[in-house]
Amino acid sequence: MHKYLPLSQRSSDEIRAQGETYQEMAATARTPEAKRGLESLAVRFAALADKREAAENRFRRRPSALEMSHAAP
Repeated sequence: MHKYLPLSQRSSDEIRAQGETYQEMAATARTPEAKRGLESLAVRFAALADKREAAENRFRRRPSALEMSHAAP
């Protein structure tokens, strides 16, 4: 059994995978309401994954304190 991990602590890849799971579930939904709800979740998770990925990329590009201490004045 997996321990619950809040979305705020998940990586963009984990969030994107959850969205893809919702999209797969939507494809087999039995009612139009369930299909719409699952598709809506899939879209929201994809958008959140994109936002998280951008933040992760910004963090990776940020120079470390060591790099900054060796930078020319």
